[in-house]
Amino acid sequence: MKINMLVPFIPNKPNGGLRVMFEYANKLAELGHDVQLYYPVVVSYFDKTALKAITKFIYYKTIYGNVPKWFPLDPKVKTEVIYKINDSSIRNADVIFSTWWSLCYDIKELSKEKGKHFNLIQDIETWGGLEQELIKSYTISKAENVVIAQYLYEYIGKVTGKSPHKVSFAIDHSRFKVVTPIESRIMASICMLYSLEPRKGTTYGLQALKLLKARNADLTVSVFGVEARPTDLPEWIDYYENFKDIPSLYNKASIFIGPSNQEGCALPPMEAMYSGCAVVCTAIDGHRDYAFDQDTVLLAAPQNPEDLAAKVQSFLNDDVLRQRIAKRGNAFVNNFSWMKTTSELEAIFQKFK
Repeated sequence: MKINMLVPFIPNKPNGGLRVMFEYANKLAELGHDVQLYYPVVVSYFDKTALKAITKFIYYKTIYGNVPKWFPLDPKVKTEVIYKINDSSIRNADVIFSTWWSLCYDIKELSKEKGKHFNLIQDIETWGGLEQELIKSYTISKAENVVIAQYLYEYIGKVTGKSPHKVSFAIDHSRFKVVTPIESRIMASICMLYSLEPRKGTTYGLQALKLLKARNADLTVSVFGVEARPTDLPEWIDYYENFKDIPSLYNKASIFIGPSNQEGCALPPMEAMYSGCAVVCTAIDGHRDYAFDQDTVLLAAPQNPEDLAAKVQSFLNDDVLRQRIAKRGNAFVNNFSWMKTTSELEAIFQKFK
């Protein structure tokens, strides 16, 4: 198949939702499909001033070079920065596969020769304040909606009256793995993702870490993110900015904290599980496809640093519990891979070909 893939902005820095699309692009190319990625500068509801948009378009077309620089795309995957989504900028194909609700408003204007539209829904993206526009996007382009989590399957079915397609979550088995045996890890070692997005719950995670440090003087903490080291981060926390070897941080830690308030289907806790960490994460919908309390993880209440700290302390006090949860989590996510979920996606495309 000829597959056009659209993402909502130029991917000049790491982003979880875009990483999912790039993983799909690689695997679809590996399966023999002709994959073309498009990066529009201007999309509906988020138009920039003409001068700013044109300047950005010229910069990325002529100076910046290939994007993304942070993800290893298969050389067979073609990429192109475009000014706007229209019939002249998008090639004819069998499939258009996009993510992010706003793109649906642009794609609905394309001719049918550009491909049957499939809309990947990775979260309920209401934080932009355009809830009615978001809900309308699920049907406006007559797309087949594809979701990555059970709660999204239930939500989309409810608001549209039509069940979407669901694909599995995935782990990159070639990158994430247990290198340091679970049994031999230093107990009081923790890893966490840092993000400025409020929905990621970093503030609550840091508050929990401070509570834990006050109770455990030997605690070591590794935090990673795309931002520069925050000026107010305690000196006892090691911070890794744009670190390339995240699997090594997971393998150095015995515990991973996922403090999010909202997620689509969060990748870092799964990656940490597959790398041998015992995970404490929040009891939110975006974790529930793989986070089973007292089995694959310990669950904590969202926006509650005291509860988050208490659950982590359970691991620090009981290494048998820590090892059991880490091994159960690792075994569960071992069942999921990018090729498995891409094969599921391919079958959905072929059904409507």
